[in-house]
Amino acid sequence: NNVSTKSTMHVYNAKVIVDQIVPIDQEFTPDADWFSLYGGSGTQEQQGQSFTAGVSGTLTNVELSLEKTSSPTDNLTLEVRSGSITGTVIATSDSVAASSAPASAAFVNFSFSTPASISNGTQYWMILSRSGARDTANFIEWHGNNGSGSLSGGTQWTIDNSTWTEDTFSDLAFKAHVGSLSLLEPQ
Repeated sequence: NNVSTKSTMHVYNAKVIVDQIVPIDQEFTPDADWFSLYGGSGTQEQQGQSFTAGVSGTLTNVELSLEKTSSPTDNLTLEVRSGSITGTVIATSDSVAASSAPASAAFVNFSFSTPASISNGTQYWMILSRSGARDTANFIEWHGNNGSGSLSGGTQWTIDNSTWTEDTFSDLAFKAHVGSLSLLEPQ
């Protein structure tokens, strides 16, 4: 049997798992503005973006358009929630070192060790958080579009002083990958 050169094959207990290139389900990629992520408590503690799934499947990873300012030293984590911005956490990404974020906007990958099942037509919320204390000198910016949100089925959210606020005129740049893993049984 042939395996695509764009796949990675792992053999465990005589079973083969093929990691497939996972297609993008939803994306919003303008890069005109940015929204700061300071962490801690105060203004711009966390940033969020909602989206409506276009297919049913497994949310394997999400890419966010990020940029670091100065030298943040903590970690970034992306949660995906269902029901509302404060709803049930259905996936938490592996940590990404904030110091590894690019100095100018580029997409940074957040992978889920335990991917979430999502359903076509259902709205979900992504929340980007920092692990460290509040830092307004060394921080992360999530790029997007301020004042002319054009993502159908989604909006930008910010938490200030522990209160989430929806900005229906803005959206943050992301690419949500939905697919599945194939399990091949021995013949």
